[in-house]
Amino acid sequence: MKVPLKLTYYLVLDASSSMDSSLNIIKSRVGSHLKQLEAWKAAHPTLGLEISFSTFNQDFVLQEPSSDFKKLKVSLKKIKPDGKSALFDALGEVLQKIQVEQNQEAAYSRYWLLCFLTDGIDNSSQKFTTLQLNGMLEVLNAISSPSVFKGVVLGTLPMGVKGLDCLDLDESSTEFSIELKLSFTYLEQVIRQIFSLK
Repeated sequence: MKVPLKLTYYLVLDASSSMDSSLNIIKSRVGSHLKQLEAWKAAHPTLGLEISFSTFNQDFVLQEPSSDFKKLKVSLKKIKPDGKSALFDALGEVLQKIQVEQNQEAAYSRYWLLCFLTDGIDNSSQKFTTLQLNGMLEVLNAISSPSVFKGVVLGTLPMGVKGLDCLDLDESSTEFSIELKLSFTYLEQVIRQIFSLK
């Protein structure tokens, strides 16, 4: 009997004021990305895909994973950049959550995909240090099949953080929109491979 798969996709956007100039492009590309995931879910109703879509500035509230794409799109439209950036704290909270889930027994293979879209600036974190983040990432990256973790940064890798793949994006580039589209295409390929989608 084939073991069912479950993928929890943590998609986290930097909504601090430093992201103001690129936010409209980002929201458009994220919207297209969610539309593609929604199409896959509609074509495969039993697809074990759930998405936790969250944003951070100096504050961060990790949203519960959901397959309600209407709700996810509403959350995307409401984003307005403001305030400072507690990037390390947001990353730390997500990694802790994944570690808790990793230690729970499940009747299915677990996958976690983590994507942070950020300019890499942190100027207000108080809970987590790079040492703590790197320790958690080292543990998560050591997870072997049937449970798999993959962490990706779109934009700029936070200074001192190791263990995350980084797709460098330059917000000031005239090619930023195209680069961002290609980055989300890459993430879609990762999801496609997990579920063996054609």
